[in-house]
Amino acid sequence: MDRMEWLHTSEDPGVVIAADDQDSPEALFTAAYREYSGPVRGYLRARGIDDPDAVTHDVFLALYTRLTQGGTDEEPGFTGGLAGTKALAFTIAHGRA
Repeated sequence: MDRMEWLHTSEDPGVVIAADDQDSPEALFTAAYREYSGPVRGYLRARGIDDPDAVTHDVFLALYTRLTQGGTDEEPGFTGGLAGTKALAFTIAHGRA
């Protein structure tokens, strides 16, 4: 049974993005970028990164790659929804810092 999630972004509370975790990783990525790119950049700046904008770009490139990878029987694809993208984005940012 398919499950539809409604993703709200704080950038514009009136905008709602409908995304199915398996069928629309692009919509999930868009919502994650709108919601978390600023906080990730701030985290990197606070950690003393010389070019937080460039590293933020790298973080979200890695996040997009992870979201769009297909899963296998042994290791499923990404299933964490918007909250999972936050954890993954900050995990990647921490590793880059």
